Amino acid sequence: MCGSKCEELAETQAAKALANARRKGSLAILDAEKLAEKECALLVDILTDDDRKFTSSLRERHQNQAHWQQVEEFDIHPFPSGAGFSAQGYAGGAAKSYVFGGSVTLKGNCPLRNNLEPANALEYRFRIGEWTLPDDADDPVAMPTLAPSTMLPVTQIGATHVGYVQYTNAYGFVDSEKVIICADDPLPGGWIRLDNKAVRVDMRDGTSASVNINDANFLHTFDLLVLNTPAIAGRHQARLAAGLPLAQAGRQLAAAEREPIRRYRLSFDVRDAVTMAFVASDTLDSIVLDNSPVVLALDLEELAANAGKPMADGTVHVLYTINHPHLRFFRLSFSRNGGTVHPSPPLPGAAFPPPAGNDGFRGGAGGPRLPDNNGGVAVDVSGDPSSAYRVAVIWQTRHYKSSAHSMERLYAK
Repeated sequence: MCGSKCEELAETQAAKALANARRKGSLAILDAEKLAEKECALLVDILTDDDRKFTSSLRERHQNQAHWQQVEEFDIHPFPSGAGFSAQGYAGGAAKSYVFGGSVTLKGNCPLRNNLEPANALEYRFRIGEWTLPDDADDPVAMPTLAPSTMLPVTQIGATHVGYVQYTNAYGFVDSEKVIICADDPLPGGWIRLDNKAVRVDMRDGTSASVNINDANFLHTFDLLVLNTPAIAGRHQARLAAGLPLAQAGRQLAAAEREPIRRYRLSFDVRDAVTMAFVASDTLDSIVLDNSPVVLALDLEELAANAGKPMADGTVHVLYTINHPHLRFFRLSFSRNGGTVHPSPPLPGAAFPPPAGNDGFRGGAGGPRLPDNNGGVAVDVSGDPSSAYRVAVIWQTRHYKSSAHSMERLYAK
């Protein structure tokens, strides 16, 4: 009997997974079925006939067909699409316009063997090329428009959990070990072959053993490869790697100091390891990768002029510079223990998507410094009580799964 454990599962984990799968049309529905089967050895009642048909077709594709389906949670097809990738390579729709940095997971499946030639192993790889501008210009505003002339194998691979290998441990129990691939795994040409890969496993008695992957002992995850994007973009040096000096807070960056947009094309190849015949391929025409730092500086004219002494009543002058090609928002504020005393607005701030005619939203600047120490943004603090204050600039980029950050300067009044 299924019992309360299965009923609880159906109402929580499986129900949520199925609801998400129905909404997204993704392979998440398979996870719900696996959870149910693992817990009570039968399919939970909430699966409808349509769900079962959908699951059956997805399982067949997931297990037997080589395909690349997603970058993180975003489907690569159709392209372009409102929820997937735009023609320019932004993900998640126009309002979100996500870019990707750090480790980026490419999701899909590659069987161990060729279905048409079961004795032959399959190999897969990704290739990447960068979009450029005419004359190989590095314009910080323009979107690169020239398609890549060459596509190079991706060997910049982060640790990728591609599956589990099952084995019998020293005590006679069925056990499993994660299968991880990394930058050491690609063969010449960037090819990755999982069939017969030797995996070191823990025998649970203080020893280890080597197990070779095969169709009988291997369970795929949905991860094909983790892109190490900092290594990919490493050929581009940051234009202001050391950041903007505090003494220059408030100035606008020159064009040569601004980071350009880096747009790439990714392709997926699968071949027979014996015949070398290609059996599957796919392409994401555009994706924006970015690991550039936010250029930021924040200061008060009065902090330098007063040499750390308390501010007098009247006006203080904020000097700020913030610049990044994929900024989501920024805002300035004054606060103390009792809360915010000068918010944005009226203090400077802006957000993406920008107003029409300002598609190149990158931040802003309030300055520069002036000889009379009255440059930047003037803020009337005459009505503020004597206290310690925090002047902060808060910002967030459009990187997928990024969070807000802040920089602050402190003063007393």
